[in-house]
Amino acid sequence: MTYRCGDDAGGQEQRPTELTEPTELTADLVVDASGRSSSLETWLGALGVTVPAKRTVKAKVTYTSMNFDRPEEGHPDFFVAYQMLFAPRVAQAGVLLAVEGGRWTCSLFGFQQQPPTDDAGYLEFAHGLDNPNLAEQLARRTVQEPTYRYTNVDNQWRPYHTVKDWPDRLVAVGDAVCVFNPVYGQGLTVAAMEAELLHGMLARRRAAGGGLEGVARDFQRRVGRLLLAPWTLSTNSDLMWNPRQRAAGARFAHWYNTRLFRVAVKDASVWSRFVKVVNMTASPAVLFHPVVAAKVLFAAFASAQPAPARQGADGGDKVAR
Repeated sequence: MTYRCGDDAGGQEQRPTELTEPTELTADLVVDASGRSSSLETWLGALGVTVPAKRTVKAKVTYTSMNFDRPEEGHPDFFVAYQMLFAPRVAQAGVLLAVEGGRWTCSLFGFQQQPPTDDAGYLEFAHGLDNPNLAEQLARRTVQEPTYRYTNVDNQWRPYHTVKDWPDRLVAVGDAVCVFNPVYGQGLTVAAMEAELLHGMLARRRAAGGGLEGVARDFQRRVGRLLLAPWTLSTNSDLMWNPRQRAAGARFAHWYNTRLFRVAVKDASVWSRFVKVVNMTASPAVLFHPVVAAKVLFAAFASAQPAPARQGADGGDKVAR
């Protein structure tokens, strides 16, 4: 542990020796950013503060990742290649991203299955994807870093925003509040938005000459509102692996998203809206704009029509598939 002691430290870092007895440190504001392993819920219980049960949506998704060299010459005409998991039919997926140091980073995903960590198995899994770009780049690698598997991907939300007697001058942020399935890449974005929210609240209090009283509870409530959209986006996808047991609203959202993706891969304007929503720079409402909804409904109508018959080489009718 490293901490600073203000003026007494002379600007130097103080490194304490191992403590054998509990030590009390005072602070104007305590921020719990200790991640998914946070003990804050237990500590609050010891103080007599009741925290409602956390919400958990099991993702049942495993992902395995490696970094490897990216070619200096003969580079492909893309820097991102992606095949999405999509419940309940697409249970294998992957993403290939160009990163610093002339490298690719590749992650392979599996629902209720574990993408291998050995080289041959990893490449075989990639060959099983509909997007061939991942396997093609993996096959030509000459240098690679260790392969890692991650299995703890459940969504968990500790509803601190609902606690009535929340302690003053205490805030929780990031995974200490809400953990997302990392497959969707929302955790870092949400944590940054929470940090920005806290900074703005503290700056306004300071400018107004006010103290810290009441900031913590107000912050946790605002965090609750901030989390609603990314939580819904993440968990709706994970819930749909068993759609028959889900509410009608969730099933409709999944039906709409299925057809939205079919449009987005062919329509740059729809794809741009989708990317902005996933990256949390736009509200999910932009995906229901009348222009987008009309395209989605047209695609749904077109896919529901029987395929036209076409003439085969032998003179017989064949059905287009």
